[in-house]
Amino acid sequence: MATAPATQAKGWQSQNDRRYDRSNCQSNEIGGTFSADRRQIFNLTVVYQTPKLSNAWASRLLSDWKVAPIYSFKSAYWISAYLSTDVALNGDSGNERPVQINSNPLCSDPRPSCWINPAAFTSPAPGTLSGLGRNNIPGPHFFGLDMAVSREFPIREGYRLEFRAEAFNLTNSFRAGISLPALTAGASGVNTTFGTPTFGQITSALDPRILQMAMKFSF
Repeated sequence: MATAPATQAKGWQSQNDRRYDRSNCQSNEIGGTFSADRRQIFNLTVVYQTPKLSNAWASRLLSDWKVAPIYSFKSAYWISAYLSTDVALNGDSGNERPVQINSNPLCSDPRPSCWINPAAFTSPAPGTLSGLGRNNIPGPHFFGLDMAVSREFPIREGYRLEFRAEAFNLTNSFRAGISLPALTAGASGVNTTFGTPTFGQITSALDPRILQMAMKFSF
């Protein structure tokens, strides 16, 4: 029985042309992570502590609270479309790519029900490889707003009580992707298998709003 070349086993479609499998931003490991391209990354962290107030009761209730929001934004990373069958007849089903026939691979109004435009692709001729490289389709961007609110309440010398409340995805926004603890965590959430009924659709999302509270007594 013939075996696949070592290069093909690593996901290369053309063993004599490594550039064929390179993405728009090639990583160090052509046999591993093919693209880590994030064009814009923005992170903002703020910690604010409420001040002491002149009114004694208002100060007891409202002073010394720490409010810590974290906002993150990452522009779209790049994903690939793949064929569901071995059209090239090279035994490497699942790694072959379709032919892109439109300059824009996305739907006119990208949304969860239509992110990648199926009409932008077609299958290559049997026994041939597509000229399409890896990671040429922009995936959904990521944004998140988390918040923590905490305060320490001194009881007496050496004793204190800390209250902490945290919110993840505070705005309860839809964000495409696959949540932990899935082994594919960090994936786009877009079905990239050309020819399947949900090709181009966002079929999974990151976690919705999560709230948690905790109290800690120190002595």
